[in-house]
Amino acid sequence: MKGTSTFLLLTLTLSILLISCADPQTSVVGLSSKSVDINSPRGKPLTANEVKLAIIFAGKKLGWEMKPGSDWHIVGTYIIKKSNGTTPAQKRNSQSSKASVDITYSPTGYTVQYKDSENIDQGNKMFSNDYNEWIDKLIESINTHIALLK
Repeated sequence: MKGTSTFLLLTLTLSILLISCADPQTSVVGLSSKSVDINSPRGKPLTANEVKLAIIFAGKKLGWEMKPGSDWHIVGTYIIKKSNGTTPAQKRNSQSSKASVDITYSPTGYTVQYKDSENIDQGNKMFSNDYNEWIDKLIESINTHIALLK
């Protein structure tokens, strides 16, 4: 049992390390996706429903809207609210922005793929950096929730 816990902790730490080493200057992940393999913390395969619930809880914990779609698919939406401002010009520019991802999953892994965004300049490196940070945090949270399954 102790060996399994050590292996799980090592795997989780390595996953987080690999995610944190991603190039912060990468462009919007519209042409590629981030895939994660799942090693069951119990030593036996997880069910698709367990993976689904881990993804939903992880996203909601970080403020994502998580909407299950068809089998083995979830749409995650992260809404960025801008301040209301005090002047008329600030109020006009206070629209919320959002980014959405498609998440497909199975008992053995999941993939996060850029879907779309609104009111965000995708050519802006700041969006790219922010988007990649949101995705990395989402993946880290999902992995943590999966590791907590008993």
